[in-house]
Amino acid sequence: MLYCSLMLLNGRITDAHNVHREYCNRTVETGGTWAESMREEFAALRAAGFKLPIMDHFEQQFASKS
Repeated sequence: MLYCSLMLLNGRITDAHNVHREYCNRTVETGGTWAESMREEFAALRAAGFKLPIMDHFEQQFASKS
């Protein structure tokens, strides 16, 4: 998940989309879903002052996966 977020922060939107498509339906090490983990990661990024419109787009995609 961090890798996907780093790609977004570095403007590698297409690469981030590809990673998201590959992993979006998988369960992560914590037992939660990829989407749940990405939401938590995005919340932490926003709290640290990073807000990218593409994050909203990804979260809309997550909503359809959970």
